Amino acid sequence: MNKGFTLIELLVVVLIIGILSSVAIPQYTTAVERSRASEGITLMGSLAQALERYRSQKDAWPTDNDFSKLDLEMPKNGTNTYGGKLFTITFTSSGSTATIKATRTIATGKSYELQTVITDNATSGLFTRVRHCIDTNVDYCNAITGGHAGASQSF
Repeated sequence: MNKGFTLIELLVVVLIIGILSSVAIPQYTTAVERSRASEGITLMGSLAQALERYRSQKDAWPTDNDFSKLDLEMPKNGTNTYGGKLFTITFTSSGSTATIKATRTIATGKSYELQTVITDNATSGLFTRVRHCIDTNVDYCNAITGGHAGASQSF
């Protein structure tokens, strides 16, 4: 009696492994990108708090991308750019709102941008924050926002 596997048995095992990996790899990619996005979300949260403190003290927003005026030590990921290992952080302001952008470039022509828009409600003295994810040629916003549809997604 010969011991071993037949060709059919081996093909069935390879087929099962292929099916399992076709389901698992996209889920793994989604989970990894969601964890990577947490870096940008954390940096935006710290920057938002610093901007709100500045606005409360000076009754004005700081000049666009002038991190030196803030009581925050934002890391640099290049000689003239701020952000972490994966994201570039910028901010702009206009009127009663400030917008923080965390941009992640995945590959040439593929990136996504996380945005936090801070609005100063002068009558109540409170700030409101709205966060968005904007896709450009990739579908990572669905992973980050939990599957909300659309090019610009709030979460």
